[in-house]
Amino acid sequence: MEDWKVSIKQQLVTHSSGSTFKFNGRPGSTDYGISPSFAGSSLSALEQAQLIRGAAEAYQKTFKELLAALPEATFAD
Repeated sequence: MEDWKVSIKQQLVTHSSGSTFKFNGRPGSTDYGISPSFAGSSLSALEQAQLIRGAAEAYQKTFKELLAALPEATFAD
């Protein structure tokens, strides 16, 4: 994950290439989405898809790690 910088607070993932990915919603929810902005316009559709997938994986991994670190009482009704 060394190519990725993840900010859960800003819901933003930045790739070392300069491409950014803005997330909205919560991973796994029906309103979860990604708005990509690619730094290199010469990227193929496959390269763009790979970056989107990588950004989603990095964001979801960080999100899950953050949730796991929270005390269980945080989720109590």
